[in-house]
Amino acid sequence: WQVDQTLLLSHPGCLLSCYRSYDTMLDRIAEAVETQPVTVLVTHWWEYFRNNTSNDRFIEVLHQTAAYLASRNDVKVISFAELAKSKPALH
Repeated sequence: WQVDQTLLLSHPGCLLSCYRSYDTMLDRIAEAVETQPVTVLVTHWWEYFRNNTSNDRFIEVLHQTAAYLASRNDVKVISFAELAKSKPALH
């Protein structure tokens, strides 16, 4: 949503989260990316290192997600600042 100079984004929930199934997480992320013109992926650093221990399985899913996004020629990963600059292209 855009109101004057304010761009408001929503996200489909924390798809990249240690509270979701590791077995289907990448599938849900891919589904969101493939069905939306813009997908906001939210993740929290502390979920990768819970109780001072690395969550290796979750880190693996993060790496799989990065590889998936990098493999897609039609997907561009950008910062919020870059999105704000390109907002007319979203209309």
